[in-house]
Amino acid sequence: MNTNDTANNWGGKRAGAGRKPKPEALATVVKRVPKALVPMLEQAILQLKREPDNPSAANDSLPLHALKPVVHGEAANIPLATEKVPAGMPSPVDSHVEEYLDLNQYLINHPEHTFMVRAGGDSMQDAGIDKEDLLIIDRSLKPRHFDVVMADTGNDFTIKRLHSQAGQFELHPENQAAGYPILKPKSGENWYIVGVVTAVIKSFR
Repeated sequence: MNTNDTANNWGGKRAGAGRKPKPEALATVVKRVPKALVPMLEQAILQLKREPDNPSAANDSLPLHALKPVVHGEAANIPLATEKVPAGMPSPVDSHVEEYLDLNQYLINHPEHTFMVRAGGDSMQDAGIDKEDLLIIDRSLKPRHFDVVMADTGNDFTIKRLHSQAGQFELHPENQAAGYPILKPKSGENWYIVGVVTAVIKSFR
């Protein structure tokens, strides 16, 4: 045995020994969250565990950072003008204010069951939903045929148009130019509708 090769390896911490550090994406903290968000957060954690090195793989599913709970605080009262503004030829704008509109009440009917997400792709572009748009999701509404919904497909969350008939459902994209496929659960798969999209918030700058 060549003692010169082994002397420096006796005692102390062996290289590579001990518990491996978790990827930053899997570091844990203790948080209080609304009960309505627990199933979605659990699904997000499962996805992170499946793809810890690539949590934001390029696809049309919602990114994991997209979930945003609605925070209810002071009323957001915005002046509402008495005159409608045409989108065609310009016209003088009436300077009178008819009322103040609380955006919380206008956009959110069931606060305890409502949260927001950002659209993760362009599969619903023809429905007026572009990537990075904020979507308001109401979990308390019963999904109906032709609603735009957020669905859990087992591996991902997605935003699609619900087509429901005779107890079966499909998730239809709306982007003719891109040719996204229609999604439907296979035998044995458990998909469910997380909530109904009730409003879209866009930013123009």
